[in-house]
Amino acid sequence: MDKKNTFIGQTIASCEEYVPGKNAFGEADQIYSAVIGKSQTDGQSISVIPEGKKIIDVAVGSFVYGLIAEIRDTKAIVDCIMAEEYPNSRFSMPSFGSSLPVQNIRINSYVKTVRDELKIGDIIKAKVVATSPAILISIAEPSLGVMVAFCSACRNSMSLKNDFATCNNCEKTEKRKTITG
Repeated sequence: MDKKNTFIGQTIASCEEYVPGKNAFGEADQIYSAVIGKSQTDGQSISVIPEGKKIIDVAVGSFVYGLIAEIRDTKAIVDCIMAEEYPNSRFSMPSFGSSLPVQNIRINSYVKTVRDELKIGDIIKAKVVATSPAILISIAEPSLGVMVAFCSACRNSMSLKNDFATCNNCEKTEKRKTITG
C-alpha cells in the first residue's frame, strides 16, 4: 500500500503483478500512469490518485455538454462541463473551454449573430468538430442545441418548444436553437 509519486506515461507495474485500475492503463505487458499523482494498490489492481489537472484528450466527434459563458456576434465561448465517453479517446477531463462559431449553429439557414440563437447561461449539447488549434464545437445537427434555457429578463427557467423558449415565470418568449431530434 505504499503510495509512490508517478508521472504521465511512467511504468508503475507489470501486467503480471496487477490489473490496471483507475487512471492507469496497460500496454505491452506494462501498466502506465495516465495522470500525475500517487500510485496505490488494493492487492489486485493498481490505480493512480491524481494530483493536479487531468490530461486533456478531447476527440473530434465527441459529444459534450456545455454552459454558454460569453457571447460575441460571431461566436460563443462555452465551458464544456461533461464529455460523453468516446471510444477513440483514452482520457477525458472534467471541464474545458471551447468556441462555437456562428456558422456552426444551423445547417440550412442563415444566423446573423450568435445572440439571435443563444443566451448566456444556456446549457447545450454539442459535437466537437475540431481540436486544433482550438476546440471548436457545433450544434448544427437536429439532435444538438439548447437543452436548458434561462430567461434573459428574470433568469427563471424556460420551456423549450420548436426553437422557442418561453419563461415559466414572466412568460417572455425568446428564440433558441433547440434540440429537435
